[in-house]
Amino acid sequence: MPAERAGYTVTMFLVDTSPSMGTLRTIDLPPGPDGECRTANLTNLEWALQFIKLKIQEMIFNGRKTDQCGVIVFGSEETNNIVNEKNGGYENVIEYIPIGQPNAGTLAKIDALQPSSVSGDPIDALIVGIETQANYLSSKKTWTRKVIMVTDGESPIEVEDWEATVAKMDGLDVSLTIVGVDFDDEELPYTEPNKTIIKVWATDTFQQTRTKVQSLHSVQMKNFTAP
Repeated sequence: MPAERAGYTVTMFLVDTSPSMGTLRTIDLPPGPDGECRTANLTNLEWALQFIKLKIQEMIFNGRKTDQCGVIVFGSEETNNIVNEKNGGYENVIEYIPIGQPNAGTLAKIDALQPSSVSGDPIDALIVGIETQANYLSSKKTWTRKVIMVTDGESPIEVEDWEATVAKMDGLDVSLTIVGVDFDDEELPYTEPNKTIIKVWATDTFQQTRTKVQSLHSVQMKNFTAP
């Protein structure tokens, strides 16, 4: 992977809005004025979007025109992406925010996201994200390419195009970070109890990516778990 320059980066955020992301969780808040314990209920989507908003806020604070991002949503009730337009398929995936320098409006659109009634395939979203990024950077070969996916891994995954996707990531030097909601994490340590079969399959698929991508440092898995 080429040396990364400050700015000159396009980060694609892939956000899972499948129905399971509407699951409620209770989080601890700072103590109240009298020291009382406080909690709040958030959906998994609201909880996970905090990670993305922090990343975008950092970009806005730095103010570099060449530090850009775009947002792809999978699990959308609509379909609107360049891969579908060219080849069909890749349904329930939309280019929610086109690539550009983020601003306050970007954060407002992120806050407007809600869980949907349909599931989305993370691999479809990854392919759409990579293609959208590659199309935008067709004349900017030296720019750094990052993809950050946020998902709870509860949606079915179609792995038919997985090998070709991994090969394309290698060829384009794309770094991928998968932020898993309540994924197992040996470092914390944390193991989610009573995982569904779909989630076991999804996490295994993501873990196998690390053995298939030649630049292993370019694939990371992070756990976004219960506080």
